[in-house]
Amino acid sequence: MKYRLLLKTTNHLGGYTNMETELDFAGVPKLSKTYHKRLATDTERVIAKTFEYDNQNRLLVHKHKVDNNPEEILA
Repeated sequence: MKYRLLLKTTNHLGGYTNMETELDFAGVPKLSKTYHKRLATDTERVIAKTFEYDNQNRLLVHKHKVDNNPEEILA
């Protein structure tokens, strides 16, 4: 597994959005984390997305977890 920073942006309000993705050997995303602050004074939000695939890399399960809230299955 390896991490790759995909996106790093700063907005005009002093906040930011950073995204990093954990990829498997074939480059298929397994885990994606987004770190977001709208304003410099806001609390940082962390959105974790996990993906599970079958042996042919077809998506089976897609889950979201925001901060410390319970993980939810989207697909």
